[in-house]
Amino acid sequence: MDELNLDEKRNILPEGTTLQMGKYRIDKLLSYSGFGIVYMATEMQFDERVAIKEFFMKSVNRRDGDSTTISVTTPQNKIVFDEQKAKFMMEAKRLRRLHNQHIVHITDLFEENGTVYYVMNYIDGQPLSNIVRQNGMIKEQEVFDYLNQTLDALEEIHSQKFVHLDIKPANLMVDKTGQIHVIDFALSKSQFSEEDVVVGYTHGYAPPEQMYGEITKIGPWTDLYALGATLYNLLTGQKPPSISQIAEEAEDAFLFPESIDIGFQALITWMMDISPIKRSQSVERVRKMIEDLGLMDEFDDIADDDATILNGD
Repeated sequence: MDELNLDEKRNILPEGTTLQMGKYRIDKLLSYSGFGIVYMATEMQFDERVAIKEFFMKSVNRRDGDSTTISVTTPQNKIVFDEQKAKFMMEAKRLRRLHNQHIVHITDLFEENGTVYYVMNYIDGQPLSNIVRQNGMIKEQEVFDYLNQTLDALEEIHSQKFVHLDIKPANLMVDKTGQIHVIDFALSKSQFSEEDVVVGYTHGYAPPEQMYGEITKIGPWTDLYALGATLYNLLTGQKPPSISQIAEEAEDAFLFPESIDIGFQALITWMMDISPIKRSQSVERVRKMIEDLGLMDEFDDIADDDATILNGD
């Protein structure tokens, strides 16, 4: 996490702060973004570690003095704050409906200090973006494993009729056992939402229909583009090609190392087709393509070879 400036530090709840009449104790800061602050905390009754996300908008909120209560800078900003706070609560309720080992789980939701909090299971690990930053790229076999785990998560998300809209390495946490956890549903929306704007997107990971706010064209295929871009970043250590690069250069926009399996390359370029109707429409279709390309057998063979080497056979 980047170093916080003085104003940001003033907005962080101090370590030892309690919420819900002592039920939770804030232990330390985990992350600080434009729409929320995430803390590591302790659920006091069972002495369990949890993560707590506090709704806090950098542009419109502040904490004055020693108060833990959030204030809004202007009356006009109060309207924006209330609208976004309602969306934050909806984010928590959507997450609560999801039941998958690869998706962060919500255990509590409450209002306090003039804002809203939700409590999640704590993930002892790091985002894939950190691993890429440290190592440059991730081994192909590991990336394929992360792909399958993330597909499991997306299948559950899409079955509940909404889309994540911010799949990227920073939002895929890997714990110490190698298990992936999809986090940060701040941009998520119901499929075929009647809302007329998309709140935001991440350059390089958002397809054209999301970047240009074409709500009626957004669906599972939007998340699958982002997953393809994520795979590209993990395998190459480079930023995914931009939409304009793909439009102008087609497959030449993708600079894969020669060592990457040709079938894996084909899967990613297909997932990142800039036309929503030409790329994969569903998790099921991605799995079928993996089967057709023989990737499952390919990486199972690699795993068996690695195991043989480790066992000294």
